[in-house]
Amino acid sequence: MATNAGNIDSTFLSTVSFTNTLEQREILKSILDIYDEEATVLDIMDMTGAAVPSAQTEFFHTTNDFLYATASVKTAVNAGSAGASVSVTFESDEGVTPVEGELCIFNNGVVAYVNSVSDASDPVVVLKPVNASDSIPAQADGDLVSFFSNAYAEGTGVNQMRKSNLVKRSNKLQIFKTKTSVTDIAYGSKVEVEFKGKPYYFLKQQHDAFVKHRMDIAFAMLFGRASSSLTDKDSNAINTTAGLRDTIINSGGITAETGTANQIALADYKTLSRTMDANRCPSEYFMYAGADYDNNFDEDLSAAAPFVSGGIQYNAFGSGNGKAKALELGIDSIKMFGRTFHKKRFSALSHPKVSSTANLTQYADEAYLVPANTIKTDGGGGAQRRMQLRYLEMQDGVNSRFREKILGGLAPTPTSATDTLDIVYTSIEGLQILGSEHFVKHDCKDS
Repeated sequence: MATNAGNIDSTFLSTVSFTNTLEQREILKSILDIYDEEATVLDIMDMTGAAVPSAQTEFFHTTNDFLYATASVKTAVNAGSAGASVSVTFESDEGVTPVEGELCIFNNGVVAYVNSVSDASDPVVVLKPVNASDSIPAQADGDLVSFFSNAYAEGTGVNQMRKSNLVKRSNKLQIFKTKTSVTDIAYGSKVEVEFKGKPYYFLKQQHDAFVKHRMDIAFAMLFGRASSSLTDKDSNAINTTAGLRDTIINSGGITAETGTANQIALADYKTLSRTMDANRCPSEYFMYAGADYDNNFDEDLSAAAPFVSGGIQYNAFGSGNGKAKALELGIDSIKMFGRTFHKKRFSALSHPKVSSTANLTQYADEAYLVPANTIKTDGGGGAQRRMQLRYLEMQDGVNSRFREKILGGLAPTPTSATDTLDIVYTSIEGLQILGSEHFVKHDCKDS
């Protein structure tokens, strides 16, 4: 049937109503990742090769303590006269008991000799200035006295030194499992979508399961709490690994906060630096910063001289091209108060559905300082990474860090009569932190 005179256009040829000037549908055959779920501490440890097998589900390590210690004054004493001995009572439960023959040093530089120590529960110690012209200064209740050396007369005996305490720490391997299933109808109804240059439908679902599995592990390595007597509904024991945050707070790490809410000043890092000095912390650190901490850091310190002085030491990024790794990880390096900090904005601390919701605002305010160096072994020439993954070493050689199983009736080798394709990921791993006394949680706090 004839129509009115006119041009034949797309509206004539097609029952599809086009809303623009294109003559056919145009669909971008790619999936756009707007959430970037993969940049985590797990990726950093993977890139630096920090994964070590474990033969047991619980792993231990032992660290030594200071060889030196302080004694706490129990009762205030007046200053002595030149060359005169002074008797000082020390609190036995707030410090060590001095040893005869030790030398102690005071704030004014005077050095005294421990002449005698009583057998009382709170010992009375006679301190004698080593130089007859010196006077031992006054001591207040609670003052700490340091003992730095010793001196003996010729031909005399010797007292036993104090022992260095050993600190035993442990963590556990955690079993992580993730499963996704595809039904027969979904498996047969493929949507043409390009993913990483290839047409996929169901494999995108498989990839999502893989990413979710890794993220579950990554969040556990950050926020996990060590389990104690945890069981499921059938009374089966469950292990959970202690994450970075839990280890710092509960296993001897340094916790500090800024002096003013929502601000980071150089004075805050000056104070923190002295605390780190007291703990014998190393000189180079990774700084994993939450979004609010990172914003405050950049806003408050961007004009400060240490912030722009650089100081990158690329050997902290493992073997290979350290500079390329630093750039890929998005790391900025700052040198201040005797230490170099490699700062990375850590999205896992600010995830809008996990760690930065309306009710969870704390974690975005925090930064975790992780030593970038290795830690040497006592009495040997070896060294260990400060932070590493431990995974269960299987007898058959299978790597328990990541196992993929394809199950169900639609699997290449069917395992059931059910018309599904089941994809299961399993990992058995945990976090090991060595020398947690050198790790820091720094908080710029909201209020």
